[in-house]
Amino acid sequence: MKPLYNFLKHKQKHILLISSLLFSSYVSRAQLDNVSLEGQNLDAITPVGKLVIGNGAGMANAPFGSSNWWHVLSFRHHNPGNNFITQISGEFFGNRLAFRNTQSTTNSPWNEIYHSGNLNSIQHSFTSKDITLNGILMAYNKDNTTATSDNVKLWADGQNAYLEGNGEESGFIIRSNGGHKILLMDQVGIGTASPKEMLSVNGNIRAKEVKVETSNWPDYVFEKGYQLPDLGETENYINTHKHLPGVPASAAVEKEGVSLGEMNKVLLKKIEELTLYLIDQHQSIKQQQDQLQIQNRTIQDLREEMDQLKKNSIKQKKNKLN
Repeated sequence: MKPLYNFLKHKQKHILLISSLLFSSYVSRAQLDNVSLEGQNLDAITPVGKLVIGNGAGMANAPFGSSNWWHVLSFRHHNPGNNFITQISGEFFGNRLAFRNTQSTTNSPWNEIYHSGNLNSIQHSFTSKDITLNGILMAYNKDNTTATSDNVKLWADGQNAYLEGNGEESGFIIRSNGGHKILLMDQVGIGTASPKEMLSVNGNIRAKEVKVETSNWPDYVFEKGYQLPDLGETENYINTHKHLPGVPASAAVEKEGVSLGEMNKVLLKKIEELTLYLIDQHQSIKQQQDQLQIQNRTIQDLREEMDQLKKNSIKQKKNKLN
């Protein structure tokens, strides 16, 4: 008895459901005057206050313009003055379901009922506000309903969310036709699954122009009072560390990379300092050249004086001889 009791306890919900259906069937047959079984085409002509069960092929205003056979359940308001009708229809030889509500003498368009048998078909489309899906959301080629390789997939695995495109020609394209903006609000990796910056690229980048925003641009090198590094100290630093002061060493660059903005500032600072060294050297050379010119003029004057002295000495000697 105990196994039978356990079986009946386990099947309790099923027994209650079957009992309810049997009771409903009994009540329906007891009120048979409100049920009509009609093997005819059903449109808006539904007996008042009845549930009509019908079928037919080529019905006027059949779901989706089909001429196939359809089952139809039709419910109409009990008041003859109200043409409020709800109809549910299903295919004979397919799995499509449809329903419509008619509130006047004009039939309303049919609405498709989506389910597991037709939701995955690429031949149907629908519009929905929110969709919750436990699986992969896949969109195929909108211009070729038989294509299997041109698609985009959207799914998640508990750790990451994925958007994958499989295109035979142009690959995966993201574009905005309205606001001309595509906003990504977190770190992005290209060629890497572990981005360390807002954009990490494991590969080459080709661009016509790259604009880097930075601050503290080293124009302060040209301010009065800026102290240029001593060249002797710079020479000693280079001999010891094998790179310029303030410039990262090769080991650090290979490990951490370089910041374009910061590196440009460092290089510009070195160029500006080098320019000041050249200006200082130019001024020193110019001073030396000016001194050389003065010295050359002095030497020339001395030569002219010596020549004149020689001439005068020779003239005096001649005068004494005469």
